[in-house]
Amino acid sequence: MVELYAQSKSPFLENYLQSRVEQGGGHRYLDLLWRFYEKQGRFLQAAQLLFKLAERHNTQTDLKQRLSYLSQAVMCAQSAPDANSVKNAEFLQELKDKLEVARIQNQTRDALKQIKTRDSAAARDAIAKLNADLFDVTELYTQFAEKFDLPDVKLAIVHCAGHYEQELIEGLWKDIVDREAATGTHESSDVRSKRLSTKLLTLSKLYSNAPRYFPVDYLCRMLQRKSFECGFAPAWLPKTAQYLGISPALLLETLHKQYRSRDPLWKTNRQAQIHMMNTLLRIAGDFIESAMDFPVNERRSMATKCLDVIAGFVVELQTPTTGGELARLKQQFHEKQNVLERIVAS
Repeated sequence: MVELYAQSKSPFLENYLQSRVEQGGGHRYLDLLWRFYEKQGRFLQAAQLLFKLAERHNTQTDLKQRLSYLSQAVMCAQSAPDANSVKNAEFLQELKDKLEVARIQNQTRDALKQIKTRDSAAARDAIAKLNADLFDVTELYTQFAEKFDLPDVKLAIVHCAGHYEQELIEGLWKDIVDREAATGTHESSDVRSKRLSTKLLTLSKLYSNAPRYFPVDYLCRMLQRKSFECGFAPAWLPKTAQYLGISPALLLETLHKQYRSRDPLWKTNRQAQIHMMNTLLRIAGDFIESAMDFPVNERRSMATKCLDVIAGFVVELQTPTTGGELARLKQQFHEKQNVLERIVAS
């Protein structure tokens, strides 16, 4: 029946629907009217009505429907014959911006649905509010993301708003990683590390093209520490970095600087040092296995970087008292050194 009304070309139907809307006839008449405009090819008017429907306070319209209205409004505005005029282009951009924020609002709602603590009643109230209205980024941050401590949502909001503070961004990433790593502490480290990798991969797809919001150097350092603290395998970070599109050369350089820094963890904790050495060995080993896939100049450059790093560890492990795990590491460094020297010479 709705489609039959929408397909009608009668001016009387349009007048009737407009009069019902003006008389406060309600949501369903607006819904019919935009469909009528769309069928008549009056796309700009349809888009304007859809925008109005999306922004209208209405407890019967949930956020999913509002997102649908905004998406449809964007398509209608793009289909308008004069879509490229300055005025209409500005309106189209406004719709796109509103849709982007609404998607973050939907992300906020989904995050609140996961709350199963004493705050669950407050979360349910917040979800009802998110369904009843559209909010701007400031409101989403202060009334929801900040109140319920949702670091994923906070990161999405500051990225959307173009707001940048290095300390804030790095802090949000740490909160995200800490929270994910703390999930399922009764599970094996292998299961937990895979879950964290999946989380990082999902986020990298959103932010890797915006370096300020995907601080690779910081992430490498923070994830290496987390890898040790959680008992993840030394191969975890090199493998995860590959999924995230972080080059082996950058990872190698960053971790080596981290190891040589004044951080007490890497200076005094022997188990942490061994974990770092095993990680760096894995990076070098992975490179050796795939060395022939690199262009000649890039292959030699990476081999040289690996040799520079390994040379320092070979000297460090020269002490006569070195035994056990350290002796094994020393032998592996020598083996990698020999192979890398042949790669450089080839």
